[in-house]
Amino acid sequence: RIFEPFYTTKEIGRGTGLGLATVEGIVSQSGGHIQVESAVERGTTIRILLPLTLAPEATLPAAPFAARGDSQPRKRVLIVDDEDLVRAVVARTLQEAGYEVIKARDGREAIDCLEQVGGSIDLVLADVVMPVLGGPALAMELERRYPNIPLVWMSGHGRDVELWKEETGREPPFLQKPIPGEVLLQTVAQVLERQSVRG
Repeated sequence: RIFEPFYTTKEIGRGTGLGLATVEGIVSQSGGHIQVESAVERGTTIRILLPLTLAPEATLPAAPFAARGDSQPRKRVLIVDDEDLVRAVVARTLQEAGYEVIKARDGREAIDCLEQVGGSIDLVLADVVMPVLGGPALAMELERRYPNIPLVWMSGHGRDVELWKEETGREPPFLQKPIPGEVLLQTVAQVLERQSVRG
């Protein structure tokens, strides 16, 4: 069950069970396979097999505003997630599409990052369930301190966002983990476009 989303042997609050599920998704999208060998008292070996290609390297489509002249700054996105792998994959996808990325492990660290840059963040992508300062508490801090910064939720559990909507009556955009790269880029571009029209 190691690749099953949300299955984990870790204690509550120590893991979401999305690490290997995310890895499997990335490898599968690349046309590869994962081999697992495990033996008691000898450990586990995981091999990732990826297809060899002679074709030119494919690139992710750039965000609509990424192609603007050098005089216009890149859009800056703050990624807030306690899972190292999720932060790394989301950050890489956005960076390859031309975004500037800042990463935080929890809501408290995210607020610190915002203070360090004087609130000059164009979009916050945040997990709902995190230690120290979780998603709902972070959202309240954003509304109080930086009301013009749009928020997009990320979660492996759709119910997390439903609870937030029930409590607040608001519905930020939501990305279901594991997040396909094209869905991530499309959602970020749409939210930023709406924000630029308003602003």
